[in-house]
Amino acid sequence: MSVTGSQPISGSTVRDSLESSHRPKRPRIACFGYAERSSGSVSGAGFLILKGLLERGYEIDFFGYPGFAFPDEISYFPNLCLIDLRRPRKLGLIDKLNKLENRVLRTLIGVLLRPSHRREVMHAMRQRHRTRHYDLELFLGTWAFGRMKNVPVISWVQGAPGSDCRSVHRHADQIIQFCGRREFVKLKLYSSYRQTVGLPPFKNSDFVIVGSKMSAEILVTHNIERSRIFSLPYPLDLDQFAPADSALPDSESNSPPLILWLGRIVPRKRLDLFLGACEQLLDEGIRIRVEVFGGFPFAAGYKRLLHEFRYPAALQYSAGMPRSEVPGKLQCTAVVVQPSEEEDFGSTVAEALACGVSVVIGPTNGTRDYVGQSAEVFERYEIESVAAALKRALSRVALSKAACAADARSAAQTHFALPHILDSLEGIFASVCFGQK
Repeated sequence: MSVTGSQPISGSTVRDSLESSHRPKRPRIACFGYAERSSGSVSGAGFLILKGLLERGYEIDFFGYPGFAFPDEISYFPNLCLIDLRRPRKLGLIDKLNKLENRVLRTLIGVLLRPSHRREVMHAMRQRHRTRHYDLELFLGTWAFGRMKNVPVISWVQGAPGSDCRSVHRHADQIIQFCGRREFVKLKLYSSYRQTVGLPPFKNSDFVIVGSKMSAEILVTHNIERSRIFSLPYPLDLDQFAPADSALPDSESNSPPLILWLGRIVPRKRLDLFLGACEQLLDEGIRIRVEVFGGFPFAAGYKRLLHEFRYPAALQYSAGMPRSEVPGKLQCTAVVVQPSEEEDFGSTVAEALACGVSVVIGPTNGTRDYVGQSAEVFERYEIESVAAALKRALSRVALSKAACAADARSAAQTHFALPHILDSLEGIFASVCFGQK
């Protein structure tokens, strides 16, 4: 284990805030989780949260493994210590593991190594606690897997457990159709494990933060008291994700409107509804372009949906997109559709809103807590319902694109601005650590 020292910043506002006697008491934090500037979703949000807390003067020790969601870019903060947990003997094994082409074997070995990594993290935290005397353990993007005596623990998690697992049972016939019975049996066995002995260690978390009210209600079914659960969306960099500065070039503006899917493809995300709705619009003579970006982490047989799309000339598919290109793609999009079931917080939806793009989402998408008036929430997980919502969204955009863009952007500024989220998070800290209301 090594500690990366931080270099003081001359005239830093951070140092000023640390020395100010007018600031309320702030907890000293031991942190583990996902925080990487160039990543999306949970890891990118974790980076913004960590940086924002440091700018407000919090003292944070971050424990992790450089090269894996590790916030090296902010090592310059004088109130941050980066605790490097790498062990040279393990590096070679981890490199070999990452190169394995057999996904099942790679996952299995990763599961076997996980307890060792977790013990290393908690051992390092407890050792540092002897001299640092932490006031709070904060886990970003993951459930706490250990705790220190008399130190409260907050887990800011990616959602209620089991959403993908429940979808395996819910969509059994479809999975068998696209992936075969053998693959379904594997997924069913793994889902059963995740929903029983593979559940998170809830006992290690005193308080839990999730991205939506929907996830909070699911957590209650796991016997977690509602008073211990907070709903808070992920923050966004609203400078990076913003409406386009100028109008689209003529070649782009004369093209059919772009309907976008952006994100991983698994049964509960409902690619079948997305493509079916797009086919229905094309059947009705509505001109659209359809682009799908996303990999198949499991149930890869769902690729058949792309191959069987009845208008191949209107469809483009790619397994992924560089993070730096996402804002530009969103700025060229008419409507983002996310028909997911049990979505805790749809980062793509949030990013689309920030770019002034209209969205279509499902009734169990937690992001509906934060969308504006121009968003469409379809009523049922059926192709006809999704298609109707998509047509309404396209009609709104055609009637007044500027009004839709302003409404979407306003929703993003209201809910996803980092200062607002940090204010709420500080309120949670004060309540958890010092009993302040």
